[in-house]
Amino acid sequence: MVSRSPWTPEEFDLDGYLARIGCTGTLDPTLETLRVLHRAHVTAIPFENLEALLGRQVSLELAEVQEKLVTRRRGGWCSEHAVLMAAALTRLGYQVTGLTARPLTRGQHNAPSVHSLLSVRLDDGSVWLVDVGFGAQGLIEPVPVRDGSYRQDDWTFRLDTAPTGEHRVRSVHPTGDAPLFSFTLGPRYPNDFKVISWYYQTHPRSPFNSQLILQTAAADRRCLLVDATLTRFRADGAHESSALSGPEIVAAAGDLFGIELDDTDAKALLDRFAAGSG
Repeated sequence: MVSRSPWTPEEFDLDGYLARIGCTGTLDPTLETLRVLHRAHVTAIPFENLEALLGRQVSLELAEVQEKLVTRRRGGWCSEHAVLMAAALTRLGYQVTGLTARPLTRGQHNAPSVHSLLSVRLDDGSVWLVDVGFGAQGLIEPVPVRDGSYRQDDWTFRLDTAPTGEHRVRSVHPTGDAPLFSFTLGPRYPNDFKVISWYYQTHPRSPFNSQLILQTAAADRRCLLVDATLTRFRADGAHESSALSGPEIVAAAGDLFGIELDDTDAKALLDRFAAGSG
C-alpha cells in the first residue's frame, strides 16, 4: 500500500501556484525544473510577518497557506513557504523531505532549529537543498548537499560540513563569509513546522512577533524592511538604508515587496507607525 504524502499534494492548487510565481513550461521532475521553480518562488513570494505582528494566528494548514500566499498574494515566514513548496514539488513527482535548520545570522551557534526548509532527492540519487523561505539573505536556486561554493547570479553561497556532521551554509562576500544556518538531513514533518511557527508567534525572544519584517530577494539586489528602516543591498557589499514614514511603509509593501495589502491591513500598519511609534 502506498503511503499518503505528509505534504497533502492532492489538496494543492498547482495551476494557481504556477500563476502566482509566473512559471510556465515543462514541469517534468528534473533538476532544471527544480531550479526554475525555486527561483520563481523566491523572487515572487516575499518573506513577511504581518499576521503575527497584528496579533493574528498563522495557520500552516495547506488550504490556508495557499489562500494567503497564492490567492491573496501575500507572503509568509519560512514554515509557510516550506509547506507550500513541499506540496508543489510532491505534486510534480519529486521526492521531498522536510528539514529544520539553526539560524546563524545573529552569531548564535547554539540557536534552536527554528528554520523550516526542504531537501529533494533526484532520480540520479543526488540530494538538493531547497530553501525558499530564508528571506533577503537566502538562496535563489537550490544547491547540492555537497561541500563547495555555488554561484547564483551576483551571489555566492558556500556549503561545508562541520565535524559534528551538521551542514553549514554561508553567504560569500568581498568582506568575508556570513553564516546563514546549519542543518542535518534528519526528516521533519508538517507538525514540526507547526511547532516552529508557534515558536515564532509566541516566544518572547522571537524576532517576528514584535517588529515588522519584510524581505525579498532578486538576482541583483535584496531588500529588507525592519519596522521603519529600509535597507537595500547588493552582493558586493554596497547598501543603503533609509527611514520610512507610515504611508511610505504601506507603499513599500506593495512597490518593493509585492505584498497586496487590503484596506484593513494598510490601516493597521498606518496606525502602528503613526506619530513615529514604529
